[in-house]
Amino acid sequence: VGGIDVFNGSDEISQVIEALVALGYNYSIAANAAMKLKDTKKPIDALIKDALRQLGTMK
Repeated sequence: VGGIDVFNGSDEISQVIEALVALGYNYSIAANAAMKLKDTKKPIDALIKDALRQLGTMK
């Protein structure tokens, strides 16, 4: 987002964050959820679903 890659080249994580922000989530909350993803080799759609599940468990 904004061309800033704070995740050391993890394009998948950046895409997940962008998708969550597009869905209306705050950037910092989206980034927090995306950073908790364990298997970043999954397809992007699966990573987004995992991040949404992560958001559902965050309080």
